[in-house]
Amino acid sequence: MDKKKMIPSVQTMQQLADYVGLSRQTLSKYFNDPQQIGEKTRNHIQLAVEETGFRPNLFASNLKRNKSRVIGIIVPSITDPFYMLLVSRISEIAEKLGYFTFTLPSNGKLTLEADAVARLQSMNVAGVLVVPLGKDAVQPKLRRIEENLPMIYLDSPPSHPAPFIGTDNKQGITLLVDYLCQKGTPPAFLAMPEINQNAKTRLNAYQDAMAKNREIPLVLQSDGRVDWQFETYGYQQTASWLEHKPKHNALLCANDRLAYGAFLAAWEAKIPVGINDEKLRIAGHDDHPLAAYTCPPLTTAAQNYDMLAESAITMLITHMTKGDTTTNPQLIPMKLVIRQSA
Repeated sequence: MDKKKMIPSVQTMQQLADYVGLSRQTLSKYFNDPQQIGEKTRNHIQLAVEETGFRPNLFASNLKRNKSRVIGIIVPSITDPFYMLLVSRISEIAEKLGYFTFTLPSNGKLTLEADAVARLQSMNVAGVLVVPLGKDAVQPKLRRIEENLPMIYLDSPPSHPAPFIGTDNKQGITLLVDYLCQKGTPPAFLAMPEINQNAKTRLNAYQDAMAKNREIPLVLQSDGRVDWQFETYGYQQTASWLEHKPKHNALLCANDRLAYGAFLAAWEAKIPVGINDEKLRIAGHDDHPLAAYTCPPLTTAAQNYDMLAESAITMLITHMTKGDTTTNPQLIPMKLVIRQSA
């Protein structure tokens, strides 16, 4: 190809085909799966793409063909660093396998979750990874889409038999309770608002672990809210608890974002946080991306983001390509991370 000639404006697949002197069918093979064509032709097309800056309309192409390369992702929030990191890992792995992802937030609202499902269906996605809302049951629209589209539930388990990949929350909470009981007074528990199944699982795990340690559980009283403002909730509940001058000097929070709010409540009450007996020991759960940078750094149980993302993609692609619809949940083990807060 003569690089000195004038580069035309290339906006469509046909214009690119005319420019490189190849058929649209060959170009489609290149953009769908470059390994389908020879190396010389592949390099020829790649050079033309770089020269012209052409980018195919993958969504339009996706609607026209039966075999989609798009994976949809629905998460409660795209601003929460936990989901940001998880989606980033999933997208990286999917791209290496020849897929690309499209993420939609439900923002903690069932109506938006339903809208996201409908939108992904209209895009003819190959499959969906979804973090479902609801503490009791998955909403009917999600149940219906399972019948027509490969779907894997992620992070929060559904209440019915369905493919699921998540973290072993019971194991993580047990690790933390055992550690805190061994190092001092048994911990009180700041539960999550009941926004999904994980809230119930972690609360039950705390109560079971305390019984195993022959200790009486103490759960901070909930104000009944059901939203994702964890830091605010953690702050308000901890502040109220500290006003009563509790005998416990340890607080286990059901997730790290609750612990961030608890830190502020302790600071305002002039109660130092740390490992020493005269300090309030605070621990979280998840190893949120910011947990290592609090003051003091937060003791927590770490989720394995890489394994969670890789397992989710592997399970979904197996479901998409082989029709494997196993409903056995896959739980990723957690690791205790001891830092200076407890």
